[in-house]
Amino acid sequence: MDEKKRKPDLGLLRLVAPYLRAHKPLIAVSVFALLAGHFFSLSLPFLTRHAVDVDIKGGDPAGLGRTAFLFGGALLLGFAFTAGSNLGVSYLGQRLLYALRLDVLRKVFRLPSGYFDRTSTGTVLTHLTNDVEAVRQFVSEGLVTVAGDLILAAFVFAAMFAVNWRLALATAVSVPLFLLATALFRKAIRTGFRRVRAANSEINTALVESLGGHSVISLFRHRTPAIRHFDGRNREYLDAYRQVVDAYAAYFPVIEVVTHLSLALVLAVAHFRMGAAVKPGEVFALFALINMFFRPLRDLAENFNTFQSALAALERIDRLMGEPEPIADPPRPRLPGRAPGGEIRFERVSFSYLPGKPVLRDLSFSVRPGEKVAVVGATGAGKSTLAHLVPRLYDVDAGSVSVDGIDVREWPLAGLRERLAVVPQNVFLFTGSAADNIRLFAPEVGRQAVVEAARAVNAHGFIERLPKGYDENVLEEGMSLSTGQKQLLAFARAFVAKPSLLILDEATASIDSETEALIEKSLDRLLEGRTAILIAHRLSTIRRVDRILVLHQGRLVQEGSHEVLLKQDGLYRQLYEMQALALA
Repeated sequence: MDEKKRKPDLGLLRLVAPYLRAHKPLIAVSVFALLAGHFFSLSLPFLTRHAVDVDIKGGDPAGLGRTAFLFGGALLLGFAFTAGSNLGVSYLGQRLLYALRLDVLRKVFRLPSGYFDRTSTGTVLTHLTNDVEAVRQFVSEGLVTVAGDLILAAFVFAAMFAVNWRLALATAVSVPLFLLATALFRKAIRTGFRRVRAANSEINTALVESLGGHSVISLFRHRTPAIRHFDGRNREYLDAYRQVVDAYAAYFPVIEVVTHLSLALVLAVAHFRMGAAVKPGEVFALFALINMFFRPLRDLAENFNTFQSALAALERIDRLMGEPEPIADPPRPRLPGRAPGGEIRFERVSFSYLPGKPVLRDLSFSVRPGEKVAVVGATGAGKSTLAHLVPRLYDVDAGSVSVDGIDVREWPLAGLRERLAVVPQNVFLFTGSAADNIRLFAPEVGRQAVVEAARAVNAHGFIERLPKGYDENVLEEGMSLSTGQKQLLAFARAFVAKPSLLILDEATASIDSETEALIEKSLDRLLEGRTAILIAHRLSTIRRVDRILVLHQGRLVQEGSHEVLLKQDGLYRQLYEMQALALA
């Protein structure tokens, strides 16, 4: 991100504010417990001074016993309140992690498909895991603690003046050195953590690709290049973290020097003013207070690591949450005033995934309610793009796509998508049972409806042969099933949705002839009473349709039935003869 466009630190922290406001009582209790713990801890040096200058010097064993008892009580109470505060802020961090991660996932689901065309899965995964965890860590281990440490440092500094203002002034000389050191190292640490987050995203991307493409890597003997590629991403992470480590390698010793310089100054002042001006108990108390004063400052230095990591993560989350959502419900959605018919109309539609590279050019056609239309053409003709535009996964660049007489941009998204079902060529299955993958985990779809859908598309037979039948876990992305079986589940998924409009996006392209014959038997029932668009590569599967649309370079070049198009000396006939020759 451009430096000029980066939000200031406080601007980024405002992203966390709504989540903190939701837990104000918990924050209040945690802060109270933290301050109470500091109060009892702060009383210990004063009790020590009293024990030395009053009880011991005055030869009062009974008084020393009472002071010791108070010292022990303050120690225990300080421990109890501090522990309670730690418990509160830890719970607060976990609640924030839960809410923020859920909101980020909701945002991801609202993003248009175009976002995922330009963003790797590893980057999105990093937002949902590492970035959110860094913010949680900052809240749990930094935010309330930092506030408490600043308050403690102020109280301790005031207590030092109350004990002996001259010794306190000697200690104060070292504070500007601490602030100067922090300012000098801040920029290097912040820049380093930005690089670390970016490198971690690249590592996640490389891992997703390596694990997802494991079989390809093995079959094509690509292990060494894959390891070399991952080693490069891993080294980028190492180099980025070195910048952070180098900064802290100098930063923490400086803090230690500043702390010991304060102790040396106190000793020097006490030496030259020892006598009536400085009592031994005051020196003991000042030494304890100096340690207490620089302990929160050292904690601040350590939390600075967490703080910079969280800010770098917040920058990335802020960019994600600020991504535009062009595919959203319109301000005033419209619904047709009649029963769903499934009419589709493309009017002078132009569309491109990348600027300057049009996929569809001034495309116009219509599909009547209940009509079955096939769309054919060579690879890259724009066929599958139709399956993206009708359910509004993308918006057109020009023209309009309408369903039942209403532009899809004026439909409520849920209402539009519940009326149609898309069966893609590459079926995605979720980890879960076969029944869950048919109903898509919708609790309102009962077992009987699932079985009826499977029977309708001839998937019931192979499901029944699974060890646990409909309760069989299909594993990640359906690894336990064949390509044909996954396609049958996709058909059952479409059937159970009961759509008025059906789009088959080369749904039989990867199926063997035996499975295709099985699907052909049930296709008529699946299409019955529905408007359907069949995007086809294998022309043998489209003879039953009412009309065929032939696309070439994003334009409609032919239209008609199979028999009519074969009689014409056009692109359809060429495609058909090429496939017939390939099968000969």
